[in-house]
Amino acid sequence: MEAARIESLQGIKGYPLEPNTYSSSKGLYISSRHKSSMKKSLVFEVLFLTILFLFSVYMWSLPIKNNPLPYGEVDSAHHFGIADYITEKDMIGEFYKPAFLYFLYSQRSILGGGKISTESPYPPNFFINEAIAQIIGGDRVASYYLFLAILCTSVILSSYFFIRKLFGVIPAFLSTLLIMASKIDILTFIMGQYVILVSFACLPLILYCYYKYINSFLTRKPKPIYLYIMAFFLATQYFNHFWSLVDTAVTLLIFTIFLIIKEKKFPFSIKHATIALVIFFVVLGPFIHKSVMSLQVEMFSGTAATDISDNWLGLFKWYTSGYAKIAVGQEIFSYKEMHGQWTLPLLIIGVLFLLLRRKREDLLLLSWLLALYIILHFDIFLGWGASRLFRSVNDVPYIFYPLTAIGFMGVLALIKVQFRIKKYIKYAFIAIFLVLFVNFNLKLSFEMLDKAYQYPLRINPSQYQAALWMKENIDENSIVYPQGTLIPKTKRFIRVVSHITNLEYDDDLELLRSLHPDLNISITHYFVDYSELIMFGMKKEMEALQQWEKTNFANISPIYDKNNIRIYDVRNK
Repeated sequence: MEAARIESLQGIKGYPLEPNTYSSSKGLYISSRHKSSMKKSLVFEVLFLTILFLFSVYMWSLPIKNNPLPYGEVDSAHHFGIADYITEKDMIGEFYKPAFLYFLYSQRSILGGGKISTESPYPPNFFINEAIAQIIGGDRVASYYLFLAILCTSVILSSYFFIRKLFGVIPAFLSTLLIMASKIDILTFIMGQYVILVSFACLPLILYCYYKYINSFLTRKPKPIYLYIMAFFLATQYFNHFWSLVDTAVTLLIFTIFLIIKEKKFPFSIKHATIALVIFFVVLGPFIHKSVMSLQVEMFSGTAATDISDNWLGLFKWYTSGYAKIAVGQEIFSYKEMHGQWTLPLLIIGVLFLLLRRKREDLLLLSWLLALYIILHFDIFLGWGASRLFRSVNDVPYIFYPLTAIGFMGVLALIKVQFRIKKYIKYAFIAIFLVLFVNFNLKLSFEMLDKAYQYPLRINPSQYQAALWMKENIDENSIVYPQGTLIPKTKRFIRVVSHITNLEYDDDLELLRSLHPDLNISITHYFVDYSELIMFGMKKEMEALQQWEKTNFANISPIYDKNNIRIYDVRNK
């Protein structure tokens, strides 16, 4: 019957004269020529996405390509130290048991804030993955950072998939380009907050699974498999970083409320949701105790009254006044600096377009945008400190850029001309978009990564070689006092490369003694470092350090003396 129906359509205006194929599932007649064209388009699409992802990995790995020594801020050294220790010892144990971690991080333990323990409250999966990357890659530094570049750019793939399925190729293509060059993500990456980036990479997949399930349920053909898959993505998100789960939960809640209003019915089955919830907790099972503690640490530690806004005028701003007190560069809160002002009109048009159309996929993106606004104002609504809410800043590009791309398509939709002419206008608009993207986004982002952590903002070769020597020749329970090393992050990396406690600040010794009163903590070695002073050309400081060294070590020979660094053992002084 279908064959006769197909044959009867031959030669009718609007249908091709060549043999057709019929899709019974969609009720569409598709010509073989059109099928061939679709296959070619798919090949080009896959090729484009592959090239884009490989270029992203290349760009994000520039800091280690240009300089093969460890780098980063905040948690970077902590991550590298744990992964490197697992690789070195070829074992998975209590992460804070080594002295160089126990002394400095054990108060953030599974027992709760401020209580000393050798066990971390965080699930070990990410550190183990980093260690595996070191082992497989062969080079413990380059392999480690290349793995992180791959993992942290994975949001490009998940976001492309999500937008492609809901809004088409061009919005996915344009929004993915912008995400690749997201300065917010790049700053987070070079500051060592890898887990939050990986965690947010799951969010588009979670939203897609929920959307697919909702659609199937509302059309009375429920496919609960999407909800069950979503449970695994939620667990993956939680294992990497709890905070992104807040963004996910609020987005899904708002989307569900919107659907109840629109459809006038409950959009999912309680039975299916319960099964998905059980799957989520079963996956968390082996680390459920850690999950509870990491939740406590993430939600309630570090929240101070000084980063909570009481200015209700902040409701009319994207970021409240509480964020002004965050210890990061304030440019991360600047739309111009982070996104480029040229994207703002398109972003506004994208929001207006979705508000006017209000299809289910439109409501999903609007729910995401509204959820993010509410979360970023929790310091006003709930009194949570902006130091915790700051994690959600990384979610901003993932919703802003799809809306920008949709706004671009909205502008095209307003142009009413013949199809053939409009095709050329579309290409011209895309070309203009690309020129603006390259000049105002890509160039600056590429430069940011290309010049990231040049000397003296990372451990230098002299310090790195001395740290490797200490790892092989000094007991890991030693306490090393650096003299002459100026940059705190450098001291941090000397510590994690050497696997020995290297004090960062002058008051660290007293701090450690107060945290561990049952231990006899004292300085065992001095790390006398001229390498940074030479880099800065600080002659007076070099002379002062030489005089200090002569005064304190007149009768002691250094156990290490290379490349403007000397190490003294003072245990028997």
